[in-house]
Amino acid sequence: MTDIWHEGGSGMKMFVKRLASLRLTLAVMLLFAAAAAAGTFMDIYHSWWFRGLLLLLSVNMLSCMVTRLPAIFSSLKGDAALRRRPLLRIPGGRDREQSLVSDLTAAGYRRRGGTDGKVFSRGAAGYVFTIAGHLSLLVIMASAMIGSYMGFIGTQRVPVGDFTDTYFNWKIMADAPLPFRLSVIDFKKVPNPVALKIGVRETKTGRKGKVITTHVSGDLKVPGLDGRVRILSFDVEKKILKAMWVKGNGDRIPVRGGEEVGDSGLALVPVAFAAFPEKQASAQTAISRDGSVLVTADIEVNHPLRFEGLSFYMTDYGTDPFGHPYVGYQIVKDPARIGVWAGCVFFLFFMTASLFVKHRCVVLVGDGEFTAVHLSSRGDRERAVDELKAALSRFIHLDDAEGFSGHD
Repeated sequence: MTDIWHEGGSGMKMFVKRLASLRLTLAVMLLFAAAAAAGTFMDIYHSWWFRGLLLLLSVNMLSCMVTRLPAIFSSLKGDAALRRRPLLRIPGGRDREQSLVSDLTAAGYRRRGGTDGKVFSRGAAGYVFTIAGHLSLLVIMASAMIGSYMGFIGTQRVPVGDFTDTYFNWKIMADAPLPFRLSVIDFKKVPNPVALKIGVRETKTGRKGKVITTHVSGDLKVPGLDGRVRILSFDVEKKILKAMWVKGNGDRIPVRGGEEVGDSGLALVPVAFAAFPEKQASAQTAISRDGSVLVTADIEVNHPLRFEGLSFYMTDYGTDPFGHPYVGYQIVKDPARIGVWAGCVFFLFFMTASLFVKHRCVVLVGDGEFTAVHLSSRGDRERAVDELKAALSRFIHLDDAEGFSGHD
């Protein structure tokens, strides 16, 4: 049987190497970015080509892991360290070697298996974290694939005070039944307070004073008035300001824009205003079956109702051509949502942990008169050499010791 894995850089080995290409990763990620942009306007997450991208990225991630495993095992076994020239050759035979082992153990190195010399390593968990991070990406991809096959996105507009038992399914591009009634009991909007600029004017001279920025329901300090002034309302059509002056002694005096405030000789004049869209909108929604209400909830933007594996988002509201108010819902089924979120959390945790845990492997090789110290490291080589220098500092200045270099 022909061994296509080791056959002259071709066959299976070359195929896997190409699948693990960084260029392929970047190309697929760019396509994902384009798909995400398109997904703002259309449902592409259940299309065959989006699933193909998920599969291709999963294969790319898996191939990256496979191609990295030989290097990881080589580093763990000490083979990578032995391929580098010794950093230090220490005289003294077996007695000195035991002292080396003692110092390495004190520095956090642990004895590992290995056939050539004595192998000690530290931070092997860093490789575990890296592999776990890649596996987390595969969990995300697999969950997204499951969601693409088993999930759907639908929309429906429901008049306030009415109900629906169907929705438009964007996966099949047709109406589909709901297993219950979705009703809109009530709809309300919470307006933002009107922003105001109020000028202070002397009523006798007409001289203008400070301009104060505030809003309806705001409580402000006005120069020349003891206590505080609370803005009660502002009619944006008639430009009428109403407020209340709460004096320092607790007395309350009504205030009207442009008129003198009590006997203070000052008037508050609206200079400018800004009316913003509503602060929040809320749809009181009920789900019922066979005449029984199963659940009610106030659905707001980014605060959906979840029921029987479905999520109901309020994405639209307004009035129809006859002036009747309605609420627009997005209905989402995503059975793998937990898997995606769990994969994201695990990926961030493991990849962050891998940045702080770096593997170091030291191999001691004795030849009778000397013990050679070999080192392989993951990450900053110079730092790894400095750490080893600190651990073996008492051997570096021996008269018969041979050099210590990190530039091998």
